Amino acid sequence: MARLAGVSGRRAVAAFCRAGYRVARQRGSHVILRRRGLPNLVIPNHRSVAPSLLCCSREAPAARARQKGSTMRKASLLCMSVVMLACLCGLGVHGRTAEGKPPAATTRPAAAGRLAKPEIWMCYRDPLALAATDARWDFVKGRISGIKIYIGTLRKAPPDKLAALAAMLKAGRIQVAVECGGTLGYAPLDETNGEKSAEIELRNIDKWYRAGGKVDYLDLDGPVRRLLYPKKKKGFTSVEKCAGELMDYMRAVRKAHPEIRFFLLTNFPNWGYREGVSYHARGPKRQDNGDYDAVVRTVLKAADAAKLSFAGVTVDNPYEYLMGEHSSVKLKDPTKVNWIKRVRAYEDFARSRGLEFNLIANSERGGNTSDEAFYERTLKMVDAYVAAGGRPTRYIIQSWYPFPKRLVPETAPHSMTALVRAAMLKLHPAAAVKGDPTKAKAIYERGLAVERGGDIQGGIAHFRRAIEADPAYAPVLNHFAWLRAANPDPKLRDGAQAVRLAERACKAAVDEKKPTIFAANCLDTLAVAYAEAGRFKDAVATQKRAIAVVRAAGRRRAPRSFTARLRLFEAGKPYHDRPR
Repeated sequence: MARLAGVSGRRAVAAFCRAGYRVARQRGSHVILRRRGLPNLVIPNHRSVAPSLLCCSREAPAARARQKGSTMRKASLLCMSVVMLACLCGLGVHGRTAEGKPPAATTRPAAAGRLAKPEIWMCYRDPLALAATDARWDFVKGRISGIKIYIGTLRKAPPDKLAALAAMLKAGRIQVAVECGGTLGYAPLDETNGEKSAEIELRNIDKWYRAGGKVDYLDLDGPVRRLLYPKKKKGFTSVEKCAGELMDYMRAVRKAHPEIRFFLLTNFPNWGYREGVSYHARGPKRQDNGDYDAVVRTVLKAADAAKLSFAGVTVDNPYEYLMGEHSSVKLKDPTKVNWIKRVRAYEDFARSRGLEFNLIANSERGGNTSDEAFYERTLKMVDAYVAAGGRPTRYIIQSWYPFPKRLVPETAPHSMTALVRAAMLKLHPAAAVKGDPTKAKAIYERGLAVERGGDIQGGIAHFRRAIEADPAYAPVLNHFAWLRAANPDPKLRDGAQAVRLAERACKAAVDEKKPTIFAANCLDTLAVAYAEAGRFKDAVATQKRAIAVVRAAGRRRAPRSFTARLRLFEAGKPYHDRPR
């Protein structure tokens, strides 16, 4: 029996839930889905789905099993086609608009080089610098799936700046999400709140559209909490009323922009979950805002009744709260609660409902300390969540804190784009070798010409751009490492950086089974770098290895320069080129 390659029952259920179906129940290994006005669906929850097992009927399972003939075959083929479109092609299936018309496609075609799941997104307080001609974030730009923009940025930014950003994102086929409030606490707190909130936020969203932009997702930040606990006002008295206004908001947005999909974002530490305490354990039930499990179920039920849907959920849970490192108002020792397990439970719930799961990765302590602290602690959060078995649809590397100060370039230590790049390489190690060697070679050769013309700093700028184009292009790594290790100008030497570059060059070029002269040259450079860094024992061992590779490549003897440098390193001295 032929199967839908790579399509599991879970993926099929998720695709149909995005289309507006909901899980009614499960019998054995079969999941029954329902949607008003359409036939029920039965999806086998198997590792891979056989087309003949997909059923589409309003009848009871027993009757459906007895059914034969063309009707059954057509239903099976119908389901197979939809799943193949939704899951294999990655197009998704969406509900109809308020007018009954199907919306336009909501996701842009992926650009070449885009990373597979988990997707990596970025959100920075001021993203406008990304569109600058000298921004230098080519590696990240070629692989990032999306940029999330605060709605306040759309409100404050000059139209020409927005237009430049929109054009750049469109050219790169990078998706866009806007983080906004949804139902607003400063809109009228009555039955008009949803419509009025949408009217307010659509003004800013439409400004982005006028600048040439497009919105794929709205990330609705705490819409229920905003109505339950508005600042200095009496809020709504029930989650059901809040959910009703949120549905009115979503209808209004979909009427204006049917292509937009929705994420439900929550500040997770400020809620209890499944009768557990919130992080600060305040209030009569020690849950601060309440039990979020009950809230999200109420909201999803309201969406089903309104024939609306969420594409997924987003969790805001900074590293210190995830690990219990932040102080708690009421809990003496927050580390006694397994907070990461609680987030994982919410992820599992989201997946069971066919929802995508987004995790915001950041650090409150790092964001208030320094660029370096934010960088290191955010990566620790990614490591911790992966170790706990987390499988988010997308990681959103996000900062609303004072740090990091720099957004670009990605080569700057601990800049925001440098952090995103590091997260990409951590979650997708193969991305390190998915560069463009043709482009890297062209930039490198221009850099050599500039350097030979006397402009060393100009040459260095070209070498960095070449590495951005292809992080594994060995010739530029080797040359740049030599410049940092052996240049006669001490201001240009940097032993530690030379070692990092030379080690990457050797990793890309040295193959013990296929010795080459270029591989020997890379090892020679690495030995010079070790010596410049004061690691003379490593320098001696590496230089001997370089000499051995020269001989293995067919040369009778190594170049005199190799043996001369070996004697220097054995004497505890570094090697530097002579001044020109």
